Amino acid sequence: MMSSSKEIAVVVIKSHTSDFPNPLKFKKGDRLEVSDKKTNFVGWIWCSASDGNSGWIPENFTEKVENGCRMAVDYDATEMTVSVGENLTVLSEESEWAWCLNSKNQKGWVPLENVRKL
Repeated sequence: MMSSSKEIAVVVIKSHTSDFPNPLKFKKGDRLEVSDKKTNFVGWIWCSASDGNSGWIPENFTEKVENGCRMAVDYDATEMTVSVGENLTVLSEESEWAWCLNSKNQKGWVPLENVRKL
């Protein structure tokens, strides 16, 4: 699902709060519309599903098709709310974000700039 598969232990150096309480979850092959909405994070695109849900998706996880894109992989957009000093395991990295596992066995995205390798 993600670009890197090497697990890395990290500590949170800057808190992060999820802005998306209802994260997107897509399956490989799902078709999406792409908007021109911009983010400060390179490699992410704003997409909308046929059910009206919208959110950021790594562009690398999509394939361009006529009138939008199609998911090339399964994708879960869950962002993790983390606090300074919390230990996480980075399961993979994509476009300046890390897919992490916390001590409660929860998974989610955290900006790489908010963590440091142990």
